[in-house]
Amino acid sequence: MDHPQPYPDDTVQERRPTASLPLSVAEPGAPHISSKRIGHLMKNLICAGAIAALLTSGVAHAQEATTTMAPATTGTAASDMPASGAVTADQYVATAASSDMFEIQSSKMALETTKNEAVKEFAEHMVSDHSTTTKEIKAAAKEEKIAVPTEMLPKHAEMLAALKAADAGSFDALYVKMQDAAHKEAVALHTGYAESGDDAALKAVAKKAVPIVTEHLKDVQAIQKS
Repeated sequence: MDHPQPYPDDTVQERRPTASLPLSVAEPGAPHISSKRIGHLMKNLICAGAIAALLTSGVAHAQEATTTMAPATTGTAASDMPASGAVTADQYVATAASSDMFEIQSSKMALETTKNEAVKEFAEHMVSDHSTTTKEIKAAAKEEKIAVPTEMLPKHAEMLAALKAADAGSFDALYVKMQDAAHKEAVALHTGYAESGDDAALKAVAKKAVPIVTEHLKDVQAIQKS
């Protein structure tokens, strides 16, 4: 699914996060979601990143991947994971596209909610940069006749729902925490596929995405430390 792109998406500029204000401020009246549920979602995402990281060593097993790789609208199911543990082109496209959708939608939500300038600047870059990577993934997938999903994987959809339900005092902190976990997963996914993927065009996309998501991870961790 194409999303509105209110920000330039043809370049990715190097930047450093600005000094942040205390993480706070979201719209009041949002339904409460338990910290236990949020913790469960974050644990699942971090687990997904660990599995993606195993791509670089080639020692992951299909059973491990099925715990976090959900079926996508491409028709590629978790059970289709090769026994070697390598992510196929279909699985890479499904996961990368879902990750981009989460980044864009959660960051648009942050732009509407946060009063923190560092968080706002970061969110603006997320919308712009992940819109760019989405275009590149779609172009490569079209070339290889691979369908791109139009809906997020369940793990990303649940995270977005948790963010939407966050109360006024926890939105910014939760958004930043989710961005940290999501970008650890993204770095592992793109790095792994760039090194051992099964499609040349998509490997090129993954290789190009690695420095982008790596820089995002550094930026969000700097916000966390500020």
